[in-house]
Amino acid sequence: MWAAKINDMFAEICRKHEGRFHAFATLPFQQPKACVKELERAYKELKVKGITIFSNIVGKPIYSPQFYPIYEMAEEYGLPIFVHPAPPITTEVLKKVNMPTSLYGFILDTTMAVSGLIFSGVFERFPG
Repeated sequence: MWAAKINDMFAEICRKHEGRFHAFATLPFQQPKACVKELERAYKELKVKGITIFSNIVGKPIYSPQFYPIYEMAEEYGLPIFVHPAPPITTEVLKKVNMPTSLYGFILDTTMAVSGLIFSGVFERFPG
């Protein structure tokens, strides 16, 4: 699994430069059950300090219930979640009106992702 290999690589860098770098876990979000297993391993064995999630997972909103187990575990471990821009779900619309995806699309997608977390009640469900 690529996520595990990436997390191992990040952990090795952190070990080589102890106290200087801290890793955030990369997870296989297309497979939510595998995410929980890898997050547990990354937290307990590799000592990650947070999680990176994309603003959408292959077009699926990050506030979808299938991601709740990840948020629950992040809350349990006290891990922050960094939302990183992904290829925007609005790419085709932006192309039709000649708006650059790199300038507007990533900002729009990240804003929609965080707003979706707020308005869908994810932050109320997982306040930590």
